[in-house]
Amino acid sequence: MSLLTRGKHRVLVQHRENLRNERGQKSWQNVGAPVRIRCAVQPVREWSTSEEQFEAGIQMLDLRRIFSKTWPGNVDSHVIDGADLFETVGAPQHNKMSRATSHWAVTVRWIGSVGTPVVSDGLDFLARPLLVVLAGLWGIAHDDDTTTASLIASIREHSTIGG
Repeated sequence: MSLLTRGKHRVLVQHRENLRNERGQKSWQNVGAPVRIRCAVQPVREWSTSEEQFEAGIQMLDLRRIFSKTWPGNVDSHVIDGADLFETVGAPQHNKMSRATSHWAVTVRWIGSVGTPVVSDGLDFLARPLLVVLAGLWGIAHDDDTTTASLIASIREHSTIGG
C-alpha cells in the first residue's frame, strides 16, 4: 500500500505514561524521545466543529486519521504534526488482514499548537552520509564524533534551507 510505505506526511509520536512523581501523585510524563514516522494524514471531515465540555466550556474539535505501516505509540500518545499537537482518541487500530496490507489507523484530536513547526525543511529526514556531503559543500568542519543534530544545525546556519 503506497500510502503506508511512501506516505507524504511525517509526524512525531511521543509515548506517554501516567507515572507517580516523587510525592506519589500520578502525572502524565513523556517516555523516551519522540519517534518520527512516515504516514498519511487525512481529516475526518472537511471542517472543524465544536463540542461542549463540562469543565472547559465550548472547545474546537478537529479530528484527523493517521494511517501508517508502523505505530510506536499507544492510547496515551501525543502526535506532533508540523506546529500542531494532537492527542490519541481511542486505541490505535491494527488492521492485519495480510502482510502486504497490514497497517495502523489512529484517530487524533487537535489540542493546541507547539509554536514553530517541528518539521520545517526536511533536513531531519536526510541520511547521515548526505548530511556529511552537505556540510562539506559549505565547508563546515566535522568529524565522526559530530552528532547528526549538530550537523543539521550547522547546515541550517550556513544555508538558506528552511530560512
